[in-house]
Amino acid sequence: MRPIGIIWAGLQVADLDTQVVFYQEVIGLRLIRKNESWAVFDAGGGAIFELSAGGERSSLPKTSRQQSLVAGFRVENLAEEVRLLREKGVSFLSEIESYKSSRWVKFADPEGNILELKEAA
Repeated sequence: MRPIGIIWAGLQVADLDTQVVFYQEVIGLRLIRKNESWAVFDAGGGAIFELSAGGERSSLPKTSRQQSLVAGFRVENLAEEVRLLREKGVSFLSEIESYKSSRWVKFADPEGNILELKEAA
């Protein structure tokens, strides 16, 4: 196998309708289609991000036992995106971290699902 990238990532959520609003209005993903059990977003660069019903909500950021995969959204200007998300009420779980030519920061959605914003050279 020789993968050339990730084309799809999915996340199970407890309240699909509320999460669709968050990912559209706060994160800024474009909704492609939705039904009662899933919603598909354009995640940029040809990738798809899907929410599906059946997940569990957590009032705190989820642990690795509750969420074994973390999705990262690539951005061009990490500091600016963090500023914009803070204005929309998003709380970050860490300060901006870096290693070699990339920088990232973690945050959680309203159900405690951990996500990352990542800037890569």
